[in-house]
Amino acid sequence: MQHLAELMVSISDNTATDLLIDHVGRDAVEHTIRDLAPDGAPLTLPLLSTADMARLKYLHPDLGAEYLALPVDHRAGFLPNLAERAPFP
Repeated sequence: MQHLAELMVSISDNTATDLLIDHVGRDAVEHTIRDLAPDGAPLTLPLLSTADMARLKYLHPDLGAEYLALPVDHRAGFLPNLAERAPFP
C-alpha cells in the first residue's frame, strides 16, 4: 500500500490510485473526500476510477452520455456494474 501511495503522489500513477481505491473501497475514499474537502466534494463525487473514465469516455461513449444524463444523486448507482456493461476489449 505504501508503494502504491508513493507512486500515486510522486508520479500521478492512476493505476496505483485505482488499486488503492479497489483495496480500501470507493465508499471509504468518498467519505474521506467529503470530510476533507466538503466544498469540492459535489464536483468530485461519485468518484470515478481511471478505468471508469476510460469506459465512459472512450470505449463506450453511449454509456458516458447515459451517465451524464442522470441526476448527480443517481450517478453512484450507475457505477457498480459498469465493468460488466462495458468490459475492456
